[in-house]
Amino acid sequence: MLIICEGPDLCGKSTLADRLRSYISTTTHKEARVIHAGPPLADPISEYVTPLADYVPGGGESIILDRWHVGEMVWPGFFGRPTQMGPVEMREIEGFLKERGALLIRCEMSVTNLERALERAEYEPTSPGDAAHILWLFDDAYLRSMLPQVSYRRDEEGVLERDDLIIHFVGCAAREEHRAQKEKRWSSSMTPATSVVGLWST
Repeated sequence: MLIICEGPDLCGKSTLADRLRSYISTTTHKEARVIHAGPPLADPISEYVTPLADYVPGGGESIILDRWHVGEMVWPGFFGRPTQMGPVEMREIEGFLKERGALLIRCEMSVTNLERALERAEYEPTSPGDAAHILWLFDDAYLRSMLPQVSYRRDEEGVLERDDLIIHFVGCAAREEHRAQKEKRWSSSMTPATSVVGLWST
């Protein structure tokens, strides 16, 4: 399975990713690992495709991505920093991910709760007054994504302890993995640069 946890800082991505890893490892007795992506240090294909080049749907490995490509459609505009991620790069990366059965989990919070979280986190480069804008930017990025999506709201009481949500997310991811395995629109022998161009469909 290939699962992507995306959303603003402090919305529970890392906690969710660790719970997914633990559940998958325990229930399937197969390898599950978490990959965390920080600010990009290379071009988008090297950042978001190359690390997954050997992943094969149905191959027995599960990968949970603790933030991935969606944030690069948000933070450059917010901070005013340059980025190589444009519509073409986004389309190619998402085509690659969709072919491999990726599921996008939107980690969401209310404006009020994100404001409170930012107030408590003194190390954050953003402030409570940025909360509404950040959430709007992520919502806009999700709308532009062609990946199948499910929602995880940390606002809900006890949500971090709810096993039914973890089971639901894993079930959704397993269905996407099965679809990708059945369609076989990917090839593990391809290089990342060639595997993302011209082989996907919406």
